[in-house]
Parts: sequence; C-alpha cells; structure tokens
Amino acid sequence: MVDKRFLDDVKDRILLSDVVRKYVPLENAGREYKACCPFHKENTPSFYVNDQKQFYHCFGCGAHGDIYGFMMKYNNLPFMEAVEQLASEIGLSVPKPSPEQKQKYDRKEKLLELIELACQWFQEQLYKPENTFVIQYLKRRGITKPSVELFRLGYAPNDWDAFREFIIQKNFDPQDAIDVGLLKPSNKAGKEPYSFFRGRLIFPVTDLRGRVIAFGGRHMDEAYARPPQDKPPKYLNSPDHDFFSKGKLLYNMSRAMKAHRVNEPIVMVEGYTDVIALHQHGYAGAVAPLGTAVTEHQIQLIWNRLMEQGSQTPILCFDGDNAGRGAAFRALDRALPHFRPGCSLRFAFVPDGQDPDSILIDKGRSAMDAVLSSAESAVNMVWLKHANEQKFDTPETQAGLKAGISQSANRIQDNDVRQLYYSELMSKFYDAVKKQRSSQYGKQNKPYRKSNTGPQKPSMKVTPVTRSKDETRKQIILATLVNHPTLLDEFSDMLNRLEFQDVSMAELRDALIAYAYDTETNGKNAENVREHLINEGFESILSNLLGQHIYTHAHFAKPDADVNKALKGIENVIDLINRDNIKNDVMNYKNTLSQNFTNENYERLSSLKKHLNADDSE
Repeated sequence: MVDKRFLDDVKDRILLSDVVRKYVPLENAGREYKACCPFHKENTPSFYVNDQKQFYHCFGCGAHGDIYGFMMKYNNLPFMEAVEQLASEIGLSVPKPSPEQKQKYDRKEKLLELIELACQWFQEQLYKPENTFVIQYLKRRGITKPSVELFRLGYAPNDWDAFREFIIQKNFDPQDAIDVGLLKPSNKAGKEPYSFFRGRLIFPVTDLRGRVIAFGGRHMDEAYARPPQDKPPKYLNSPDHDFFSKGKLLYNMSRAMKAHRVNEPIVMVEGYTDVIALHQHGYAGAVAPLGTAVTEHQIQLIWNRLMEQGSQTPILCFDGDNAGRGAAFRALDRALPHFRPGCSLRFAFVPDGQDPDSILIDKGRSAMDAVLSSAESAVNMVWLKHANEQKFDTPETQAGLKAGISQSANRIQDNDVRQLYYSELMSKFYDAVKKQRSSQYGKQNKPYRKSNTGPQKPSMKVTPVTRSKDETRKQIILATLVNHPTLLDEFSDMLNRLEFQDVSMAELRDALIAYAYDTETNGKNAENVREHLINEGFESILSNLLGQHIYTHAHFAKPDADVNKALKGIENVIDLINRDNIKNDVMNYKNTLSQNFTNENYERLSSLKKHLNADDSE
C-alpha cells in the first residue's frame, strides 16, 4: 500500500489538465477546461476538468475521479501502475514494497512471461505446413487472417512433450507451467509432465489490460486418429490459477471496454468463434463466458467495467432452443438480486438450430441486427419464465403464476427496482387473467356472480410457522447428497419433489439430479460432484450451502460423516418435513371448516389428526 502523503505529493506536482490533454483535446472554459467525454459518445462537450479541485467530471455519463482515476479508467491500468506511471513523469520512485509483496509481484511477472511465451509458440505452430488443416477450418468458419492476428489464435499440436521441451530450452521450470495449467503432472511414477492442450485450436484469454493469462482450446478432429467414442471434450479451458478464474472474466473483455466508450452495444454470446464473428461484422463489444454458465461475477463485471449512465443495456444472446432458454432463465435468476438503477440486462435468442456465427456467415449483419433489436427486457423475461404460454383458467393456476412472479420480484434487493418490477408484473398478471376470462366466457356472456351484501367474516389466513425451518431442512438434505453422492440414486426422486423457496437452491438441486442421471454410481464422489457444480456456475451458491449453519444442525451432512449415518439422517429429516406438512394441512382445514363446514372437510380433518397422532405414538 502506498503512503497517502506520497500520493498527494504526486497530485500536487502534476496538473490534471496536463495529463488529460495528452489523450483528449481540451478547451478553456473559465477556470475549468471542457471536452467531449472520452468515456461515452457525444457531440456537445460535457466533460470538465478542474485543476484547482483536482477532479474531472462528465455531466453526460457521470464519470468522475482524480488524476489516478483518469489514468486507470482511460488506459485500463490497475491503481499501482497508474501511480508508477505518473510518478515517473516527475522523476519520483514509488516507495518500495515489502519483501513479501515484491516476491509475489516478481512471481506473477515471471508466470506472465511464461504464458506470453506459450501464446507465441501456439501462434507459430498454426502456420507450420503439417497444420494447414487448422487454417482450412478457420476459413470454413469465416475467420479472416486479420482476425487470426488480432485475437492471436494459435494451435497446440497433438504432441505430449513438445511444449515442455520448448520451455526447458527457454530456461523455464516445468513446475511453473503446471502452476498455470500449461502442463499436467503425470500419474505414472517417473514420467514427465505433459502438455495440457493437445490437438486444439487455441484462443488466448486476456485480463482487463490485454495481457494473456489463460487459454481456451477447441478439439480438432483431424489431429486425432481415434474412434468417435474416445474423443476428448470439444472445448477445454485453462484451469483456474493464482490470477485467473473462469467465472470472473469474459473473453474479449479488454477490447469491449474500449468499445463501450463510443456507445457500442455489449453483447454476450456463448463461444469464442461467436465473439470473433461478431467483431468481424462491427460488434466490437462482443464478449463470452469461458466455458461456464453465466455467473454473477461476470454480470457484475459488465456493469462495473462497461456500463456508464446512459450507455446501452448489455444483451445476453442465447440459442433459441429449450436449452438456450433454460440457460437464459438461469442467468436471469443470478442477476435479479443485483438489479439496480442503470444496471439491467436484455435477452436475445437466435433461431433454433443457428448461432451468431452461422447467422453472420449466411445472412450478414442485418440478420444479426434483427435478432438483437428484438431482445426482451429483463422484466418481460421474468414474466415469460413463469407464464410460458400456459393457460391460467383456474384459481389454482392463477395463484401459482402470481406466487412465481412475486417470488422473482422479491429477489431484487434494490427497493425501488423491486417495487417497480412487482407493479409491472402484477399488471401483466391481471391483463392475462382478464384475457383468459374473456376467452373463456366471452365478452357478452360473463359468469354470474352472487353479490354478498352481508357482513364480511374476518380472514383467518394461516401462515405456517415452519417455513424457514422447512427450508433449512431441505437444504440439509441437499448438502448431505452433495457430500455423499452415492445416496443420490436412492433419494433423487424425493429430491426432485422438494420445493425450494430459494430459486438458486432449486437450480443447484436440478444440476445435481442431472449429474446423478448422467453419471455411473462408481463415478459419484464428492470431489467430482463439487467440481462439476462449480464448473456449471454454482460456486457461490455451493459455498453458501456447505456452511457451518447447515453442519450445526446436521453433523451427518458433513463430508467426513459415515455414509450410513448420512442415510439415516436424511430419512429422519424427511420424516420431520412430512410431519410439518401434515400439521400445516390440519391448520388449513381448521380454517376451511370455520368458513365452510361440510362433512367432507370434517372427515378430512379427522383423518389428518389421526395420522398425526399415530406418528406421535410411534
């Protein structure tokens, strides 16, 4: 951390206007300077620089900061590099960091140098005569040579040892390459580590400053002589390391940060080639996740780094099939709690069977413009998620729809946005109900309703007192099955029937069930399950689930608990949930009897009480 006195000394010695003028033409405006803002597109100057107060401010987009903030924002620099660059201009040296900080800094610089060297090596392999099939593939996908150079595409040959031998010649330790996911240690004693990427088209992944920190690789069929069932996964991404996390970064992010300054739309698509195709057709703000489902971190990254007041709302573009719509709804659910003024999303869907890449190749930019211009607002997506073209012709189905949209709206943390969503969704709800009634009865044949002019009996609405306790019990079952996945086969049907109030827990449950169906019993170990769920974008949700608040209530849910105790524990929790459901039914039937006494209701209540008493006596 830099001493504040040093930071103030640098600011006192350099005029803010002198720094800004290097990048933006300034005009005199009395005691200030003005210019067209460098952070958003405008024709009339609204960007002002004040040397006396030592800050800049844009009245158009709201950008505001001091000399360090300007350098960081304009040049995509971290704070320390902005300080170092400004200090060097006046001949000052930043106070030296502690030995530990210097060691950490030097280590990162060394690893960055290794990753950059790997990127150059991959680029060189792409143009070797034996790899012309990769160039042919790029041509078929419509990727031009300028794009190949701009995105620094490369090729990892189908060779287990070539890259290791190359870096050894360059005096790098193979362990460093293991640490950043370029080599993988062998499971066989005495064997050397081998190349992580083999037989793959390489897409370098950069940080916010444009430095290569990881790679994505697409499997090339021509590189392998294997039967189809033995082929490796189509896409492979660098494993996370000290300064790279797949769920916290986006492909092409550094270029998109520059594009948004001229109000280019930010479009998140699903893959690397989609980003490149969009970029070739003028969409400079195209980004993509790195082999994971869209995460909260990635959505926040777009808002925090790309959005200014008045900028276009980012568009998330998905396939138009059921899987694509499901992915869109999951992204929506992750974003909802974080919606706030100026920060929302829109959702576009390409026609079923196509993707942005194929649309641009076959039909050009106009077709893609049409897809993006028809993007749904987030509030419409909430409605579509719950309404889903269903008929709501009974009080029960209408109540279900109302409960669903209310639950989604209530997840929004910002009070104003939440209230406006609720109002908009309720308006859609009543319009849908009115339309349904009109269709069912006809405009001239409305159903007869008996008026009730007598005194109204006060409502006796029953609210189960076990709601939060019930949710905790369901989460205990979910946590136990994550930590003891060999029990999934026995309890998957029961798990599928559990209704979670927390949408994120319901999504985690669905992903766990899908994993159970797709995986053989001998492959269901806790480590694999957690890794799978994290790769699916559930890292933060999983962290919340597997916390002390669960293990305090249920020791059997812990990963080191005996599996037989875990099984017995789940059975006991299920019994408690069933008993509480019966208690709630008893309370509801008591309420029903007070309003509508019939023999049928009385017999049903008596039956429930007998069942409850029988359980108590056991």
